[in-house]
Amino acid sequence: MDYDTVHSHRCKSTILKAEHEGGINDTAMVLVGINDYTDINPTCVSNLGYCVVDATNIADLLPSFGFDATNIVTITDGAATRSALLLALMGMGCASAPGDVACLYY
Repeated sequence: MDYDTVHSHRCKSTILKAEHEGGINDTAMVLVGINDYTDINPTCVSNLGYCVVDATNIADLLPSFGFDATNIVTITDGAATRSALLLALMGMGCASAPGDVACLYY
């Protein structure tokens, strides 16, 4: 499936779900944690040590601040591709309504 097809389907699914449930959740978050930058610098000098742990810990903590766990997307290391980030951000955007809180943590 190409990006436009996925985006269109995701937006329609989100809107239908929101109508069925009587509203759109008011908080959503995309968290990105990348430790492994080996593709950029094969010597591993650019690698980081705590980004994945930080993103994961924040994702675990957010529900205690009112974030619905189903509206939290965590993307780490090799999964943090351009396509994955765009899909997650577009999905968050499609699910958002005026007054909602939508956050990106990188």
